[in-house]
Amino acid sequence: MDEEKTMLVSKALEEIRIAILEEDKLSEIFFEDFETDRNIGKIFLGVIENRVPSLEAFFVNIGLGKNGFLRYRDVLDDPNQYKVGDKILVQVRKDGGTRKGPQLSMQISLPGKYLVYIPNSNESIGISRKILQEKERIRLRQVAKKILIDNESIIFRTNSEGIDEKEVEVELSEMRKMYNSILQRFHSQKNPGVLYEESDFLEYILRERLDSKTKKIITDDRQIFRKLKKV
Repeated sequence: MDEEKTMLVSKALEEIRIAILEEDKLSEIFFEDFETDRNIGKIFLGVIENRVPSLEAFFVNIGLGKNGFLRYRDVLDDPNQYKVGDKILVQVRKDGGTRKGPQLSMQISLPGKYLVYIPNSNESIGISRKILQEKERIRLRQVAKKILIDNESIIFRTNSEGIDEKEVEVELSEMRKMYNSILQRFHSQKNPGVLYEESDFLEYILRERLDSKTKKIITDDRQIFRKLKKV
């Protein structure tokens, strides 16, 4: 039998703290301040500032002060078609440190509740390893083949197990719109800077951790309570 989960959401001095209990035992805890400086997942307009063939990489200005590191293998198409001064769309895959900038990729991915949407991709359909039943994995692949168009791919997250085809279509449509909105900002914006970042901390944790096993959410903050009622 699956363990029931309870989510505790507390706010103190404008900082949100979230604890997840499984059968009344603490399994995970999150603090908002741990997330505030993270750039992983953010999408930027970048400008190529240097090309370093010996490293097989570009250094890209994304407006953070330190140039990001873009390996040739993380570039779409042929790296030789890009030159210094080119404007490119990139996503942070790994945060940098005190001495280096973040690691970048031109392969964009957008996470949703049920799917990870990957435009400009001909990769095979991905399915979470936690979805174990082969019958369900076959069903999800069939759903994907019906709704995907050329040059895009999706990964089914664990939450997608048993999901209705219509719900998959709805979320995929929303993610396509989100990506097109990012492209519009990319074409209209001139200077390096962020084009897209994750939803706020609470929404991020709810998306990543809220599932059918979660039976209760308890909070001590009225504003959070009103927000939770809309989930």
